[in-house]
Amino acid sequence: MNPGNNSENMAAGTERAGLLAMSRFRHQCANRDCHRARLWSRWLTRTEAVQFAGGNYCCAACAEEALELAIGNYLSHFHREAERPYRIPLGLLLISRGSLTNSQLQAALTLQREHPTKRLGSLLSEMGLLTEPDLVAALGVQWSCPVYPLEKGRAHLDCVGLLPFALLQSCGVLPVHHSSANGTLHLAFTKRIDHTLLYSIEQMLGYRVAPCVASERAVAEVLHLVRKALVARETVFDSIRQPREMARIAVNYASKLHAARVFATVVADYIWLRLENSFGMHHLLFQSRAEAFEQQP
Repeated sequence: MNPGNNSENMAAGTERAGLLAMSRFRHQCANRDCHRARLWSRWLTRTEAVQFAGGNYCCAACAEEALELAIGNYLSHFHREAERPYRIPLGLLLISRGSLTNSQLQAALTLQREHPTKRLGSLLSEMGLLTEPDLVAALGVQWSCPVYPLEKGRAHLDCVGLLPFALLQSCGVLPVHHSSANGTLHLAFTKRIDHTLLYSIEQMLGYRVAPCVASERAVAEVLHLVRKALVARETVFDSIRQPREMARIAVNYASKLHAARVFATVVADYIWLRLENSFGMHHLLFQSRAEAFEQQP
């Protein structure tokens, strides 16, 4: 054994330990203009770190600029998916399945011309020409997705809180089943499958989102049941239009709630932010149409 080598190894170990100790004082913040870069400033003000869009910030205020930029990009690049006609119209599909006659379909189409905002399936149900199970089954065939029987289970109650109530209500959707084994969330639609919505939710939650169809009545009943619990975990703003103001409000909420992680996306008519802390999550929604933002100077 060489005593000289031992001395060198001990010196190297002491140097590494010193570097590790000094690294604790090294300021780590994704905001290059962070005012807390100076050591004395960090000692005087204690803040909680927050993660956003892959960046680590020493406090929520330092993430404000990144939030504003992200929100502006979401608004300016978002395009709502146009509603496209299905390969097989619902009326012809119902006739082929024996659920409707041609004369009944013509009567419903005549009524629909008088009420263009109403969907054919809803009119047929109101006219007493079609039962709800027959309508849901036909939509499943037309949309090429499975039917989820909400009435036969309660699995949806375990995952309904993943999305804010305002979004569920406005889009007519409901999370019905989440599989942690393969990271898949099944989302039930009642009006039409919106692939832009599916993509936005996937980006927000990190799950693969698969569409299915459920009864509009059953979804409405579930939303009525969980409304009070969900509304308590979200805040909706309907008059905020500018990304800077949205980012400032988000920072205030993140600081107040001690959020450790912040996620953001645009979905339907909302900018949606999800604030996570050690106790759970809180949703912020800004009702702001992308086209309104684009028209502003």
